[in-house]
Amino acid sequence: MKKIFVVLSIILILLVTIAHIANKENIDSTSLSKNQLPLVIQKKLQKTSDGEKFNIYYDEKFTYVIYKAEHITNEYMTTALTLTKQNGKYIVNAVTDIATDESNVSYDKIIRFKKVPKENIELIEIDRR
Repeated sequence: MKKIFVVLSIILILLVTIAHIANKENIDSTSLSKNQLPLVIQKKLQKTSDGEKFNIYYDEKFTYVIYKAEHITNEYMTTALTLTKQNGKYIVNAVTDIATDESNVSYDKIIRFKKVPKENIELIEIDRR
């Protein structure tokens, strides 16, 4: 009887885990440089304080998420942004890590995706340095 209970518990845990993973989907986004941003957003970005890690901007069609990693001068690091949708929320992960070579060094990233209300966006920072 105990064995059946243990097996059923394990199966239930596996099913819940699989359902949770299956509910996560990748969303199409475009990585941009600052020069590719609309001029209005470029001007707003210049006025924004440097203390903000994440900034969200909108135009008529798109949402722009900009991430600026905290770093020391000439720090050898890389930054990446990923976008997924899970349980109706758009999750933006900003991952900072040690750069493997000079071509990978970056301190900020910008992504563009379809227009989504700010309350439906969750911003997560992951520092692997």
